Amino acid sequence: MVQSVVVHGRLRSRRTVLERFLHVVEPCGRQTLPSVEATAESRGHGRTAERRNSAMSYVDKPQQVWWRRLFFQVHLWTGLGVGLYIFVISLSGAALVFREEIRRASEKRPVSQELGEPLGFDGLKEAAEEAFPEHRISWIRNRENPREAVEVWLEREAEREILLFDPVSGNLLGPKENGVGAALQWLADLHIHLLAGDTGMLVNGVGGGFLTLMALTGAVIWWPGVKNWRRSLIINPKKKWKRLNWDLHSAIGFWTLAFVLVWGVTGVYFAFPDPFRTFIGTFASFQQFQPRPKAEVPADGRILPVSVLVAAAERATPGKVSTWIGLPRREEDPWAQIYRKDSFEEGGPLSGVIVNAFSGEVQQVRNFESPTLGDKILRWFGYLHFGNFGGAPVKGLWTLFGLAPAFLFLSGSLMWWNRFLSKRLRAKKVDRAR
Repeated sequence: MVQSVVVHGRLRSRRTVLERFLHVVEPCGRQTLPSVEATAESRGHGRTAERRNSAMSYVDKPQQVWWRRLFFQVHLWTGLGVGLYIFVISLSGAALVFREEIRRASEKRPVSQELGEPLGFDGLKEAAEEAFPEHRISWIRNRENPREAVEVWLEREAEREILLFDPVSGNLLGPKENGVGAALQWLADLHIHLLAGDTGMLVNGVGGGFLTLMALTGAVIWWPGVKNWRRSLIINPKKKWKRLNWDLHSAIGFWTLAFVLVWGVTGVYFAFPDPFRTFIGTFASFQQFQPRPKAEVPADGRILPVSVLVAAAERATPGKVSTWIGLPRREEDPWAQIYRKDSFEEGGPLSGVIVNAFSGEVQQVRNFESPTLGDKILRWFGYLHFGNFGGAPVKGLWTLFGLAPAFLFLSGSLMWWNRFLSKRLRAKKVDRAR
């Protein structure tokens, strides 16, 4: 039985008050709510019957169910509140699907013309630190040709530079990316970090939560009833533009629902991985995605020479080559990561060696060639988010569907303007004219 409240000295049911609160014009228009008097006489049986009737009403005539209106409001105002963010993330994500293919095609790989022997890891690190004393070196990429320009990643707060250094002289050659490559790198920083470093990543995680909420509420309010659901799957181009816009929003929202839901959930995971790993860890083990153990950092905070760290990784995984050397990014982080492969060719089996950058002790060897169930699940989070599985056909599909959230924001905003905001603005104009 619906309880009542006093409003201006009169009794009104809570549902009536809630109905007034929820009233924003939907495309279907306002409908009459189910009668409270239709419920059973007893309170307990009446509530059960009301819930049953509500569920049946949603299946047959969803526009008459009050909680669908609530979902509509959540969907509407969440979309308007974070829609511009979703628009930017959608476009940047779609543009980045083929990033690696474009990068390899436009990549600069100059070779040193200087006389003499290459400086090695330690000499290059010293040259980079001298050129950028306020930055911290996070990654050094090792190439098969020792005279090929060396890629060095430098970071300072939210700023990141990816530069090329001459392996013989140690001179700065300039940014690794120019033109298209630089634009893609900027888009990647926008999509992943919102141009704000780790803080932007956390904001992205919250945004992923809102995107997930949009997908779930959209799925609820999409249902048009058993008689009309087939009509909501197709688009009739002969309709007037307002109805066509609604049909496009409805149909595209349905056909891309699974994609948007996956992007939202995985976006939350990238920013807040620990809860996901804890849950998956209840039924699966990890080898690749184990959390790094804690270790003390010496008072002087000086890490060992890079060559010593690489030598430790070589002893732990003999017969392989070091392709990427990751150094501690923060003062409280003692761990270096050295990625090892059978050769310098693209792809192929990969191992990761975690080394204490202050003691040289090998802490973990992660064999990516034989991942556990937990590793596979988390690896698929990345595959499903970026579409980097299945080759060009899958990436083409991800690019196309990646534009859907941007379109849904535009079409949804247009519906809101047509059915609510424009009417309110016209009413205000009439009032002023009086």
